[in-house]
Amino acid sequence: SVRPDAYQRTALEAAVSNGRKSMGWILSDPRGYTQTASDMNARNEDFRRAAKIIKGWRRATKNRYADFAMKSFHIEQAVYAHFSSNPSTTIFDAVFEVMRSIPSLIRKAQFRDRANGRVFIDAYVESLETPQRDLIEEAADYFLMQLEQVKDEKGISSLFTGGRYRRPATEEFLFDKGIPTLVQSEMRIVAKALQGNGFPQKILDAVGWIAKSRHIEFRVREPAPECDYILWKVRNDNSSSQPRGEITKHHTQNDPERTAYFGRHYVEAYAILAGVCIARARQEVVLQTQHQAE
Repeated sequence: SVRPDAYQRTALEAAVSNGRKSMGWILSDPRGYTQTASDMNARNEDFRRAAKIIKGWRRATKNRYADFAMKSFHIEQAVYAHFSSNPSTTIFDAVFEVMRSIPSLIRKAQFRDRANGRVFIDAYVESLETPQRDLIEEAADYFLMQLEQVKDEKGISSLFTGGRYRRPATEEFLFDKGIPTLVQSEMRIVAKALQGNGFPQKILDAVGWIAKSRHIEFRVREPAPECDYILWKVRNDNSSSQPRGEITKHHTQNDPERTAYFGRHYVEAYAILAGVCIARARQEVVLQTQHQAE
């Protein structure tokens, strides 16, 4: 299960208690469901908190994109189902898991009407058009990307900007693997450009300027955080014919990596302990044009 860090749980709770307009409790329950929700909240107050966070995301996205079609009541039912299966879950766990499940929630109707078991209350998803499904999934991706960066209450506002992210088919994120990010330790990457092709060995600085046709080894600077293993991600510039974005275990997919495309790229490392990312680091890699000196 997810082990929420105190600062992220506190930040999420504070965002709810501050009464942001984007997270107002939406009274969209049909008759008969309000009491069910109240009973669940009596058992675990994080039910209402988690629902408010995700509804806030929905409202912000709807305000920005008129075609955003996910229903508020659908979200509440998904949150209710999560709490029913996980009675002691927390606000962070619930938000993370429900947002991760968005693609499956809009794939087919799943929630039967309690008054009429032949009717699905989320039947509308069956008629969603491809652009509508894409928008919902891209908005959920954006939310989860921002959630990985949250460190305090100030960072919570990034969850409610209504953004979307259209990833290339090859790109992966930790949340795809069910790994939450709850940073507890510092970590840095050492990027060593190897000697060859007339170039001397060098260590990349934070800016990451490097020439084409170099070979780079990426390692975590010692002492590394105590963890079970390190995951690595290589993401090329969007203008590249191979944007990549795969996540691999222990080292980058190619070790060493070869610089081949001009543009701004990056490599990230994630320290994983008990299924949670407890430290992360990023190294920029900027390939220079023929008119720029190394």
